[in-house]
Amino acid sequence: MDYSDAHTALFADSSITNTANITFNLPRKTLTYLDHLVIAKDLMKAEVERTRAEGNIAPQGVWIDAYVVTRGNKQYHYYKLRSKTPIFQGGRHKTQHLGNKYSRRYAIAQASIQRRDVITDLESKIEKLEELLASFPDKA
Repeated sequence: MDYSDAHTALFADSSITNTANITFNLPRKTLTYLDHLVIAKDLMKAEVERTRAEGNIAPQGVWIDAYVVTRGNKQYHYYKLRSKTPIFQGGRHKTQHLGNKYSRRYAIAQASIQRRDVITDLESKIEKLEELLASFPDKA
């Protein structure tokens, strides 16, 4: 179920009265607590799929490390992608240089880690919701 399906389920009986003053009637269908949980779970699953479609997802155990290089009187800040196990460059290295905070590689790595964290959080919530739904005796 994607967002539009969930919205349709919530507002199945709503109607638009006119185009000049758009007003929605409240839904006539009364949703139960169970209905809300199912809709929330389906919306979270749709968000996970949307997040996966945005781009690469960093594997678990990968993070960004900052380090400073001093040359003369100047300090240069750089970043590298690190892993607990060798996964970079054909599985031979545990680090991959990203450059400074303005580099494209740094932005891509940061976004992929954020996507991973969002997906991990949502999947944890989905799992908890499924456990809760399984505890209902009359689940649909």
